[in-house]
Amino acid sequence: MQPLLQKNPKLATVRMASRAADKVRVPGRQPGKAVAEVWNAFGGLISGLAKELGVDPRVAAAIIQVESGGRRAGPDGRMIIRFEAHQFKKYLKNPQLFNRHFKFGSPVWERQAFRTSATGPWRKLHTGASDSQNAEWDALAFARTLDDAAALNSISMGMGQVMGFNHAGLGYATVQAMFKAMRKDARAQIAGIFDYLLARGTGALNAMRNRDFFAVAGFYNGVSAQQGTYRDLMTNAYDALVALQAPGRNPAAGGSSANGRTYTVRSGDSLTRIAKRFGTSVNQLVTLNQIANRNAIRVGQVLLIDPPTVGRAEDPIPASPTPRNQYVVRPGDTLSGIAVLFNTTVAELRRKNGITNPNIIRVGQRIKI
Repeated sequence: MQPLLQKNPKLATVRMASRAADKVRVPGRQPGKAVAEVWNAFGGLISGLAKELGVDPRVAAAIIQVESGGRRAGPDGRMIIRFEAHQFKKYLKNPQLFNRHFKFGSPVWERQAFRTSATGPWRKLHTGASDSQNAEWDALAFARTLDDAAALNSISMGMGQVMGFNHAGLGYATVQAMFKAMRKDARAQIAGIFDYLLARGTGALNAMRNRDFFAVAGFYNGVSAQQGTYRDLMTNAYDALVALQAPGRNPAAGGSSANGRTYTVRSGDSLTRIAKRFGTSVNQLVTLNQIANRNAIRVGQVLLIDPPTVGRAEDPIPASPTPRNQYVVRPGDTLSGIAVLFNTTVAELRRKNGITNPNIIRVGQRIKI
């Protein structure tokens, strides 16, 4: 397969950022804040690539926000990567050498660490700390001295966090070529998301076109116990961006709105599910939208979520006022999902909130971020 940027050279010159008229106001809290920043910074290229494939560009923006928070590089300017020790074990094909320098827990993506000498101290990976990228890059640098291709196959790269072992599917002759392209250019990182899903077949493309985030998560992150968490994170990001783009909000200009939030009904939706997603009630949705039969809503129907107001538009999610450093737990949330959303760790959230059992959080609970 030929990469999209090579297949259509015009995409190499499409402006990266959204046009001024298409930009949205960046709200003060999540999940709207991160996805709005992604859209404003990269919406031009995202829209160009999405048009090429006939998909909603906001789906891609949601994927980028969930996978990397829209960060193309860390504080030192290096591309965002994640070194996966369990993948390196697979590609290194030398268990004894691996065990001297790397380890991981169960599930395999947890408690990963490395050391450069057989008796040296272990350095943790994926800590979520502000300097965590240093460890990821140091692990990669050391692993490359053992087996360059195996090391590069074992990292996820850039804004889409696409694994190196997918290089052939993305149209790169070698993993080194993929690494060089993505390290050099954020444009290649964004295009890699579309290239990766294209390589997964028509099922992945249809999932994007149908906004089926559970299927998208399965194609993108793998079928696992975390698939539902990724679905919810992508859905939240997508819905937040849709709400920010709702008619009358004119978020980029920060104008007033008398229209409130709106939501377009998608396949599989129900009033109950929509109410839970936006922190409102079925009765309010019925009243606001003059719905005669609450069990009969149609795909494509635009629903008003909030009562019409005059003044500055409020942030989309959650509905109740919340301090910027807090998050209100909603149905379906997990502590691990919240940690991913805010680029932190479960351990850090437990420490800040005095949570003894990370598997028990309640709807409405305020989580300090």
